[in-house]
Amino acid sequence: FGLPGRIDSMDVVINELLFDPPSYGADYVELYNRSSHIAALDSLCLARNASDGEPEDLIRLSNRIRWFLPGWHICFTPDPSWVKDHFVVDQSNRLMLLPKLPNYINDGGTVFLTRPNGKEIDRFDFYPDLHFALLSDTKAVSLERTHVNGPTNDPMSWHSASSIVNYGTPGGGNSQLISTNEPKTEKLFTLSPDIFTPDMDGTNDQLIISYTFENPGTKGSFIIYDAEGRPVRNLVNNRSLGTSGQFAWDGTDDDHRRLPPGIYIVWARVFDTEANIREFKDSCVLGSKRR
Repeated sequence: FGLPGRIDSMDVVINELLFDPPSYGADYVELYNRSSHIAALDSLCLARNASDGEPEDLIRLSNRIRWFLPGWHICFTPDPSWVKDHFVVDQSNRLMLLPKLPNYINDGGTVFLTRPNGKEIDRFDFYPDLHFALLSDTKAVSLERTHVNGPTNDPMSWHSASSIVNYGTPGGGNSQLISTNEPKTEKLFTLSPDIFTPDMDGTNDQLIISYTFENPGTKGSFIIYDAEGRPVRNLVNNRSLGTSGQFAWDGTDDDHRRLPPGIYIVWARVFDTEANIREFKDSCVLGSKRR
C-alpha cells in the first residue's frame, strides 16, 4: 500500500524517445521514476515545443488515478500494438495508450514533462545527431538514456538503442544503460557453462556469451571457430551492441547443422567511434548428447 508523494524536478525523468518511426509506426516516450516515492500519472503531462520554444498543449498522462511506482519504466504511445509488434515488450502493463501523444518532429525539438499547471519536471532537447555516428539509418531507432542521474540535456546522457534489442526497449531497462557496479576486466566477454550439451534436456542446452562495456557506442562481431581454426558460425556480424548483453549459441553451424562434440573458440572483435579496436577469444566445450 502507498500514497503518492509530491513530484519535484527530476524525480521522474524522460528515459527513452522514439521520434522518427516508420510511416506505419508511432512515436513513443518512456518515463522512469527514479525517486523513492509513488507518482500519480494523472498529475503529469507531456508536451512538445511550439514555434516560440514554449510547451504546446499539455497532454495529461492519465484521466484517472494511476500510480507510477519507484523504479518503474512506463512507455506512452498512440499505438501500443505496433510498438509490441516491432519491439520486445516484456511487461505489457508498462506500455500505455496515449492517443494525443505529441508528434515529435524528426528534425528535432523538445519533450516537456510537466505538472498540469505547467511546472517543468524534466525536458529533453533532442536532435538527430544524438544518434550513434556509425548508424547508416536511424529510422525506428530510439534514443536511450545512458544513466538516470546525469543532466537530461547532456549529449553524453543519450545513445541509440542497441540493434540486439531491435533498437528500442519500451517499458523496460535500457540497452545502453551504463552500470557503475560492474567490475572492470580485460575480457570482452565471459562464457557459461564450461561444457554445454544441446540435447534439449533443459540443462546447459546453450552456451551463453555475456559482455559488458564501460561506455555505449560499440559495434562488433562474434565468430565461433572449431579446434582447427575454421569458422563454423558467424554469430554476430558488425552489429551495434549495448553496454551489456548476452548471446546464445546452440552448437550448430551457419547452415543450422549440429556440430560434433569438441573444443570450440569464441572470438570477438569490437570497435568504437574513436577507432579503438579490441579483440578477445576464449574456449568452450560442446559436449555430446546424453543418453
